[in-house]
Amino acid sequence: MMHGMTGNAEMMRPFAEKILPDGWTLIVPEARYNHPVRGLTWWRYEDYDADATRRANLSRRELIDVDSSLSQLEQIIAEQAPKGPLIVGGFSQGGAMAQELLHLPIADRIQGVICIGTRLVRPMELRMRLDELEKKRMFWMHG
Repeated sequence: MMHGMTGNAEMMRPFAEKILPDGWTLIVPEARYNHPVRGLTWWRYEDYDADATRRANLSRRELIDVDSSLSQLEQIIAEQAPKGPLIVGGFSQGGAMAQELLHLPIADRIQGVICIGTRLVRPMELRMRLDELEKKRMFWMHG
């Protein structure tokens, strides 16, 4: 379960523990980039104003950060949960990263995705990728 922009693993862990199925391993990774105000971020916006977070499309540099964070997550999963089914999820940027994991080879292990108050990073690419994968379950909420 991944935290959102300006969050960290410590903030996400209590919620993640409440929804964790019995017998499952919990991984609550931390994003690699520092946010200029507080906490961490999975990708850095080029401009940290209110409008930057509302843009429909990320810039090239922002997408490079997303891909770098995906590599980090792939490594963490390989080390901490190398086998078996996965349920991935997150809040805000963390929810977007959970969806982005569907682009990776581990997507075959993902049984479900939990998205809370989030967005899509690459909507068209994800739509095409979902057509290639076995059907998944997704819980998406906003509020």
